[in-house]
Amino acid sequence: MNHSKYLRGVPSFLWVRVGEIGSWSAGATPSRSNPEYYGGNIPWLKTGDLNDGYIEDVPEYISEKALEKTSVRLNPVGSVLMAMYGATIGKLGILNIEATTNQACCVCIPYGDFYNKYLFYYLMGQSTAYIKMGAGGAQPNISKEKITASLIPISSVEEHKRIVAKVEELMPYVDQYDKAYSEVEELNKKFPEDMQKSIFKYAIQGKAG
Repeated sequence: MNHSKYLRGVPSFLWVRVGEIGSWSAGATPSRSNPEYYGGNIPWLKTGDLNDGYIEDVPEYISEKALEKTSVRLNPVGSVLMAMYGATIGKLGILNIEATTNQACCVCIPYGDFYNKYLFYYLMGQSTAYIKMGAGGAQPNISKEKITASLIPISSVEEHKRIVAKVEELMPYVDQYDKAYSEVEELNKKFPEDMQKSIFKYAIQGKAG
């Protein structure tokens, strides 16, 4: 269902399924055994290319024939991407170019004037929860079904943009806190070892004196 009609002048938030705010799909990998599928001019994104920001370029390209003959989908500028499994699970991106993706990447083309950066930050905030839901197998797997079945609060486009602006204003402070926390954690790990060395050193010095 297209909820764009709800996104104008809504004074409070409406909870909807994530799958209802855009067209969702997973990508595909054209057969490597067919050289005609590769080396064209259509960007083909792998999850390792996701950078938790805007995607301006990717290192690999496929051909028009691959687009025509396989199940890859050409996603428009503004699409929101998320890695579903593998080493990059939970990584995100927003396309600044038209691109196809491999099957480990879930893509949303938002409906109407739904603000893609609002969805981007929502997925970023929920990625840990998705990973936990997908745990239990050989490797965690954030399936498209889990993402689209989850709930997201929506309001007006103006409210979404206000929230995104506030998030981006606060992000540098979050990064600073994360860095400081990591440094404290490192000190805490080293403290017992350093203390042990100091005690041993003073014990030797005391004996020698």
